[in-house]
Amino acid sequence: MKYEKGICKECGEERYIVNRTHYLCSKCNTARLRGQEGIQKPSFNDNGSVAPKRYKIASRSPKRMEGEKKYEAVKKQKRLDMIEGGYYKCFFTNRYIREEDEANGLITWHHVLGRTGALLWDYRNIFPAYLEYHDRYHHERVATLMKERWYKDFVNRLRQLNHKAYNKEMNRWFKAGFLDEESLTEMFK
Repeated sequence: MKYEKGICKECGEERYIVNRTHYLCSKCNTARLRGQEGIQKPSFNDNGSVAPKRYKIASRSPKRMEGEKKYEAVKKQKRLDMIEGGYYKCFFTNRYIREEDEANGLITWHHVLGRTGALLWDYRNIFPAYLEYHDRYHHERVATLMKERWYKDFVNRLRQLNHKAYNKEMNRWFKAGFLDEESLTEMFK
């Protein structure tokens, strides 16, 4: 089919006419058809062509959102259990957590073995911590942490609490140059 150039009755510009009944260009005819169907009109580029439809990608998958619901429930349960048991303490400093600090958003939760998959809501993997010390632990170098009084006590508690996490911490020391291979193998005999 051959299209002839002409002035579109809708936009008033000289274009190829695709609808001879209404004497409309492609852009205006598409808009007219979509208007009849009750569908939103398409967006157009500067050159008059129809812009491709954009899809918004969800920031979290449904599976992740379900996991976060489980995580919230486990956090509440762990908090209640720790308060009931009298050991609602910061994981790093071993200081009791005050209600006003929690209300002010100074408390976060540390995942000892990471947050991937089911570890996100694993009861044994999460512990409350003061935000300041949690950030220091994750962002400071081992040499700086070694100077902190709370850090050495934390490593000793970690050794008793979870051997995988302790091994992970010792690997961090090894990479930082605080342990050599001999002392590392001695520790894990």
